[in-house]
Amino acid sequence: FFGIVMLGKSFRSAALAPAARALARHAVSATTARTPLAAQRAPVFAPSAVWGARAFSSSAGKVAIIDDLKAFNSAVEESKGGLVVAYHTAAWCGPCKAVWPHVVEMAASNTEVSFLKIDVDEAADVAQANNIAAMPTFLLLKGGAQVDKLVGADAAGLKVLVAKHK
Repeated sequence: FFGIVMLGKSFRSAALAPAARALARHAVSATTARTPLAAQRAPVFAPSAVWGARAFSSSAGKVAIIDDLKAFNSAVEESKGGLVVAYHTAAWCGPCKAVWPHVVEMAASNTEVSFLKIDVDEAADVAQANNIAAMPTFLLLKGGAQVDKLVGADAAGLKVLVAKHK
């Protein structure tokens, strides 16, 4: 930046001054580009901060958001032997974002089924306990035991499994 300012001062001609100003603007934008990316971003809110610590609710359905293994075990116990669909996801996962509206829709149409949303980055202990290796992964549990598993953003396949195990 200092070199560019000096270069701008060396231009005495009115015709060359705009070029010096353009170079100075470029130098300022280059220093902005070197600032940490986190400092340039707007704040991002965690789902638990926006929707509450326990559940995501919309007009379409209700999905419990799980933060840790204790909350996961508690939610499975509260299902009283009914079907639990544990949706393992990640904020950076594109297919997870694509299947999410279908999960909310299924939660609305299957009120007797408990739907859980687990972000594997925020609840790594749950992902490790459930041996999750890919996202999205849906575990179907009954009475605390796994009865089926679906890996991938297959909304139609999930509907079939939910209907099969209800």
